[in-house]
Amino acid sequence: MRRAWSSALFQILEDMGKDNSLNGACTEDPQCYFSISDAYTEGRHWHYETTALRDTGSAIQGFSGPVYIDQASESWYLAGWKRLIASKRSDTPGSQNNALRLAESACERYLSALMKNHTETPSCSVMSATSQAIYIALDFGNIMTPTLPEYTFELPSTVGKTLDNSGYDGQVVLRTPWVATVQGATRVYRTIPLQGIEFAYEEEQSGLRDELDAWRMLKSSFFESGQIARDRLYYDDTENSLHRTAAVLRYLAGPSDTVILDTTDGAEWMVSRDDFERCKLSAGSEIQITTESISGNAVSRDGPPTITRQEKGVPCAAPASFLKGW
Repeated sequence: MRRAWSSALFQILEDMGKDNSLNGACTEDPQCYFSISDAYTEGRHWHYETTALRDTGSAIQGFSGPVYIDQASESWYLAGWKRLIASKRSDTPGSQNNALRLAESACERYLSALMKNHTETPSCSVMSATSQAIYIALDFGNIMTPTLPEYTFELPSTVGKTLDNSGYDGQVVLRTPWVATVQGATRVYRTIPLQGIEFAYEEEQSGLRDELDAWRMLKSSFFESGQIARDRLYYDDTENSLHRTAAVLRYLAGPSDTVILDTTDGAEWMVSRDDFERCKLSAGSEIQITTESISGNAVSRDGPPTITRQEKGVPCAAPASFLKGW
């Protein structure tokens, strides 16, 4: 039932993005915005807000322009849901106190489930909790530990269950201490969006996937990397592009009218004070960190780093200089 409902909705949204829908109204700027709800979502006080899906799949695959996917495929299904869960909105405003309480409860449930099967467990702490987002850190003592699948297997049934439908964005971060190597100090730093963890829990609860399949989907579709090299932006010379979702964790005054930012992807950045104030960056600000530059119609994905914050749907980009992994 869940897949049938999802497929019907995604097909409708794709049709609305075509020229012959509503006399082409949804193909022009400003875009068409949709609020989506049903009896289930209304009873739990949340809904989705999204736009017509003209380029389904482009966001998930990292390409610009339309990407045509078989509508019976798992890729099409996940591409539609990735876009939809990013637009999930609570009908009731969040609060910092409630976010902190939920985050601490999620940590307790995760560690309790982990201790049933493991003698070694990470520490679980709240990196940041605001009225809009929650960032949870799992700190491991061994650099190899987070690569073991069983340490993320319990996330949907604990963190996902606790935060499902709460309306908070954010991430779970898995990280280890720095270790000296021939390439310099390195570590493991993984990030998983709370939306993805909640989605895996919902897929399991609906009966569409069992616990193992839900975890496999989470691992293959939602895991991202944070800052894993201490003294350089990229781990090795084969990398030349960057796209991370993060938040400002803390900031302080830098030299010569600049501001130093620590972000939840584990990196330290420097921006000008003018850009810091123009984009209204502050502790808790949700941001996108990219190396993407646009010249005319051409998009280069190996440009200088940029920190972008959305303000009521309008992006504000601040050029940034990478300093180090913190």
